[in-house]
Amino acid sequence: MAGVQNRYKIHQKDRLWRFKCSKDLYYSYITGDCSWHYHINRLGHTLHYNVSRAMAIVGWDGMYSSVVKDRKFKFFECGMQRVQNDN
Repeated sequence: MAGVQNRYKIHQKDRLWRFKCSKDLYYSYITGDCSWHYHINRLGHTLHYNVSRAMAIVGWDGMYSSVVKDRKFKFFECGMQRVQNDN
């Protein structure tokens, strides 16, 4: 994944998600240069997150707040190397 957006809907206490893919990642492999990026969003607020061109979101996790009834997210990003296509 190349990006994530979502909106927190306060009345439903839920999020509406949109994921962004990139054709640049189609012929790529993970380089092993990976790290967590913490606290991407604020509780109860909209989230907009895009990775740089040579990176991809390969996982995520969230911590739930029972007070706000929402999650704070962190994403796991890895560097991507484009595969050479000889055709």
